[in-house]
Amino acid sequence: MLEITMLGRLGQRSEWKSTGNCPNMCKTSLLFQAAVTLSTKNDQVIFIRPKHLDKLPLHVHGMPSPKPLAMQHVKLMYMWSVSDLVQYLARIHMNSVIPAAILVDDLDHYVTQLTKETSTEQAFAKLGVLLKDAADFCSKKRDDQCLLLAACKLPEQGNLFHSIYEQFGDVWNINRGEVSTQRQNLFLTMSSNLQYKTFFYIEDEQIFLDKLTRKTGVFC
Repeated sequence: MLEITMLGRLGQRSEWKSTGNCPNMCKTSLLFQAAVTLSTKNDQVIFIRPKHLDKLPLHVHGMPSPKPLAMQHVKLMYMWSVSDLVQYLARIHMNSVIPAAILVDDLDHYVTQLTKETSTEQAFAKLGVLLKDAADFCSKKRDDQCLLLAACKLPEQGNLFHSIYEQFGDVWNINRGEVSTQRQNLFLTMSSNLQYKTFFYIEDEQIFLDKLTRKTGVFC
């Protein structure tokens, strides 16, 4: 089951060049933080993305840091072509170590390559089936759940967003919040519970939780 898809606004595909691309930067950072946190259980975590990381993503304050011991269990795999991703998923049963989690960053990069032959919705569905099949196999082989997470950039409104939510379940959406004199604030919403917003900000190369709000109040 694809449990979480983290979304950010459509934007430039540059990596960590400036804070102007905060939603995209935070999208990858949060997914990478999930990989690091999962690796603390000493199980292998597969982290797939199209491009090499220029440097480590931002650390989420208070969460496990990417120490060498933890990173030994995170397998970084760079696949530019969707055909490489499909081949890897088809051959995952040949892995000497069955992963406890499969994380895919910039899923929309791979979907775009498939849209030459089909619609965006169908492309997401095709990749979704392949990813879930791979995770289901790993779950059965491990006799324990193989977690599947993906991150992508999509417009937050329209039929496509609703379609992806119906296929993949819970969706996390990252947007820009208010800009104060000191920092750029961002907020995260979950499609399963739209009445809540989680606000966070970047400071000293870390992501900090600011506050959790509900339509009827604020929880600090």
